[in-house]
Order: sequence, then structure tokens, then C-alpha cells
Amino acid sequence: MLVRAEQGDFFGMPWFQWVKGEFQRDNCINGEPPRSMNDASAPVATFPARSAPMELSFAPEGGALGLDAVAAVRGSWATKPHGGSSGDPASRREPLIAGITLDSPNNGQIHELLTGFQDDQGNRWARPPASFSLTPTPFTSPRTAAKPVFIE
Repeated sequence: MLVRAEQGDFFGMPWFQWVKGEFQRDNCINGEPPRSMNDASAPVATFPARSAPMELSFAPEGGALGLDAVAAVRGSWATKPHGGSSGDPASRREPLIAGITLDSPNNGQIHELLTGFQDDQGNRWARPPASFSLTPTPFTSPRTAAKPVFIE
């Protein structure tokens, strides 16, 4: 989920999950939530569950792509029949680079910019970089010796 966070906001997790445009009680946790489901703030935009968005880079105003932000989405473990690394690899959520447009402060859209990181059987040949830059100044992750990535 991509949320607009302000002090005191409640996003429901892990007691409630955003499913098909509404919050639903999640059975993965016992106990009473600290606040009501009606108090949970709706997301601005959503990625598929367990997709692992790893990086969010805001675009400069007036950028050539017409985006407000870009996210590196690392993909998931297998999701069927029961999730986890022992599931069917063909059910993995594919890694991608996603563009985000914000129609208003509380409404956004996710756009697939770059896909093709895995085949139909779930075999991956690559994943998006964990760090990238949308500006002419490159960012190199201090954790790796990887070359910087530019998206212009």
C-alpha cells in the first residue's frame, strides 16, 4: 500500500487488510485492534499483496515521464497453494518497476513501467535495483558496489 501518512493516522494493519477497495478483518492476528476499522485511513494506491515495494523515489516536477514517483517492486514468494517458498513458482508475483501518478493527495494510480523479470513458470532472470534515481544526479547504494541506475 502507498499511504499518505500524517501524525496519528491508523492504517489498520495487521488487524485489518485492504481488500478490493475496503478494509476487512484479518484472521492472522488475535486480540483487539487499538482502533476501530472505521478509523483506518484508506491507501492512496495499492500494489498487489506481498509484492515487496523496496524503493520509492519521487520525480522532479515537470519530468518527462509525467510521473510523481517510481517504485522498485521486488516480487513475491510463490502464492499458491499455501504461500511461502515451497509454493508453485509460477504463482510468484513478478518484480517490476512501477510508476505512480497522484491525481490528488488521497488518490493515486500504479502503472507498470518495466516488467519481464520472470517467465511464465516463475523463473526470474533479474530483479529491479534496490536503489535508483529519477534525477540527473546518480545515487549509488552504500550497501553495494553496483553501478547507479538512472530513469529519465
